[in-house]
Amino acid sequence: MSENYNIRSEQAQALKDLEKLIGKKIPQVEKLTIDRNPQNNQWGLDKYGHTFGVTVEGDQIIGLALHDCDLKKIPDSIENLTSLEILSLRNNKLTTIPNSFRNLESLKMLSLWRNNLTTIPEPILALSSLQELLLQYNQISTLPDTITNLSSLQYLNLGNNNLTSLPKSIGNLKTLQKLMVWDNQLSYLPNTICDLAKLRQLGLSNNNLKSLPDSFWMLKSLTSLDLSENPWEGDWQGIENDTTQNVLEICRKTAPITIFIVHSQNESEKSHVYHLMQSLKNCKEIMEVYIQDFQNLAESHLVLFIATLNSIMDEQCKQELKFTISNNIPIIPLKMTSIKWEDLSKIDLDAEFNIGQKLGFELEFEVGIGKDFYNTLYEYIKKYKREINLFEPEEGKVDKQRLNATIILEKFVESEEFINGYKKNIDKFKNLAGKLKSGQISIKNYLLKTGELLRSN
Repeated sequence: MSENYNIRSEQAQALKDLEKLIGKKIPQVEKLTIDRNPQNNQWGLDKYGHTFGVTVEGDQIIGLALHDCDLKKIPDSIENLTSLEILSLRNNKLTTIPNSFRNLESLKMLSLWRNNLTTIPEPILALSSLQELLLQYNQISTLPDTITNLSSLQYLNLGNNNLTSLPKSIGNLKTLQKLMVWDNQLSYLPNTICDLAKLRQLGLSNNNLKSLPDSFWMLKSLTSLDLSENPWEGDWQGIENDTTQNVLEICRKTAPITIFIVHSQNESEKSHVYHLMQSLKNCKEIMEVYIQDFQNLAESHLVLFIATLNSIMDEQCKQELKFTISNNIPIIPLKMTSIKWEDLSKIDLDAEFNIGQKLGFELEFEVGIGKDFYNTLYEYIKKYKREINLFEPEEGKVDKQRLNATIILEKFVESEEFINGYKKNIDKFKNLAGKLKSGQISIKNYLLKTGELLRSN
């Protein structure tokens, strides 16, 4: 009973006001619970704890749970619970929160699920110390921009509400690790959701989503993603069956890119470059195409080099290519029929040509550049960006090294030197393979010893 608690008088008064509203005494308990199967225990909650009562530390109330109490309002005296860290008012009939609620400056976890809220009350949005906010099973239709005032928020649950969109400001919740918006009416996600660098869990099931944002792949901390029960369209169909990692990888590979075209300033070639630029701009996986300005070059994901007799000698082209290579921006060389692929070795682009061959293309074009060439080029760009990470230069560098290594290895195993060496040492190769299979040697040692055998031929 509140009058028997060894707590401050103003806090005892707040409890008395609550007891008057619910018509029964609030007991002191050792542990609280907000859910019979909580997913974490950082607040000292226990699945076998109480859903009705208070927890006390010293002369201060630090936890309060009033589940299933038919509570329709909260008294203003709630502000006296200045040390309150946990407040769970699950399954009541609250439609609003008093302004005095904003004075609960120690509050870290607030559960108001299964109430009658249609908006998030402003006093809640003043609680900068709040780390968990559980609002599932209400009738909330909008999420205000001021949600970003909750600068410490780690877990936000808005499942089973009436949300049709999320505000762009959602991306400013930099500490957010878990976001649940299942069972709503979301038809799209703002691109800014991709700014949630710490987000680990995202629940999007049972909405009206047809696609994911272009930059969704940037959610690299994501380990749990639920995309089920959405009307996915086009290339997104079946995405709900993929693993979280595969979804992020698919999103990266299909995300629109920015392209810069390095070309000669020769007047007769400029018109062809312009038509090429306009054609690529209309392609789904290309965001923008630039043909001048170093600033645009620096911000591009991919460079197309129009290799002509003029451009391989052009000083401006050489400077742009030098900048491109030094900043590890991938280059696709496009060759006019008037020059040879070997000429690209003069400007260090022969390796790029090798990658083109590996991916099944040798991009040559006539002076006019026609529709068939544009389509072929776009298909190649799509294939290229699925093989090489264009958004992270260091990762892309590794991808290119891998492809080049594959090319070198394939050429070697087709060579007469390799075939003769293998035939000569076939028993030794089999012996090494047996040791690798049984775990007697590592893959690294297997490859080194294989190389030694081939060199001994």
